[in-house]
Amino acid sequence: MKRFLLILLIVSVLFFAVAPVGVSSAEALPYEYAAAFASLYPTRTLSGDLEQASSAVLVSFLEALGYRVETPTFVHQIESTNTSAKITCHYNHVLGFKDNGKGKTVLIGTYYGCFEPSGGDGVGEGAEAALSVGVLQYVAAALSTLSCDYDIVIAFWGGVALSDFNVEKCGVDLDTLALYINLDGVAAGSYDYLYCDDVKRAHATYFKGVIEEAKADILDPPAYKRAVTYTFSDGTYLQAHLGILGANHAFLAEDIPCASFVGGAWTYKTGVYRYEGKGDVVGTSEDTFETIDRRNGGKAETEKRLLAVSNVIIKGVTGEGLSAALEKAEKEVSGADLQSPLAYYLILFIGAAVVILLFVLLIVRQGKDRRERVWEDAFRAPEEDAPDEDSPFEEFEGEKKQDPPKADDEDDVFRF
Repeated sequence: MKRFLLILLIVSVLFFAVAPVGVSSAEALPYEYAAAFASLYPTRTLSGDLEQASSAVLVSFLEALGYRVETPTFVHQIESTNTSAKITCHYNHVLGFKDNGKGKTVLIGTYYGCFEPSGGDGVGEGAEAALSVGVLQYVAAALSTLSCDYDIVIAFWGGVALSDFNVEKCGVDLDTLALYINLDGVAAGSYDYLYCDDVKRAHATYFKGVIEEAKADILDPPAYKRAVTYTFSDGTYLQAHLGILGANHAFLAEDIPCASFVGGAWTYKTGVYRYEGKGDVVGTSEDTFETIDRRNGGKAETEKRLLAVSNVIIKGVTGEGLSAALEKAEKEVSGADLQSPLAYYLILFIGAAVVILLFVLLIVRQGKDRRERVWEDAFRAPEEDAPDEDSPFEEFEGEKKQDPPKADDEDDVFRF
């Protein structure tokens, strides 16, 4: 009996000793990833050193999951917010590759840096970008162990303040790229949307089905609208809609299918704001977890939204219907196709051809109706030709009309 109690005691001690390790090593949630990242590196701006430091942490994170990591490096000059001097900035993308031997790639990316301060107001904690980083970390951890019909590339884009994102130099082979999934301000706005293209294609329908199956609160954009370029005294700006503010606009220009999960409030009048009637948080001291949680209605709501987007991406990438949807999408017309000069003239030609065809059909129809009326008149019964009751010639009804008598000197032969 004593031996049994001793064995039971040893087993119990071992269980409680191991249990805390299992809990502590459990996979973190997207919000936890985001908060930890932002607490270490809050002001990740190009003009500072924290973006470089944070990239090293992301490298270690991906390597620990078994990804092969590359860090393409770039140099950029920006103007100081305090002086007119140029500041040389070094930044890099952090790319994690998981080769599943498929030959086709799904790329999932988000910016990990912060926007430069606007008006000297500071940049808060950089929470808006960190939330999307947390989602991508969660997705990367899940996809590191799941089977998929595609090779996977996880991309943390550096140089967030730059507008010249170059897909040719992003470090991914575009010839193998089947889909780009973009994360931009997820849960940092009034709503979360799924935007794929200005023209609805098969992969948009596919992801919409995944959203419905998961019962996730991710909305369709109220309307699609291409960006408009405005020129002012101090330069040219792109007045974009919410769907193409991230790196996805560069991939869309290359006619690569994209799915962008973006948080905000969709509007066209004054550009884009994350929250309806409350302005943006990016580039301000309001870019904090506390502010975002308060505007979302509490931390629990932010956590829920982050997890919903994460699960939709994971289920969508590993789903059986993705391959068929992407194959179909490649054959469909995209928004980029419609923007090309050739497409413009083609649409113009087709439109003119349709107008001419309708005009010809109208003429043919009118001719047919005219022939039918002539044909009906020829075979109309005599009573159908009777004068109307109100006719002034009623008194002559029933009388046979005769030709007037000819004079004696009139006949139907020629006179000589």
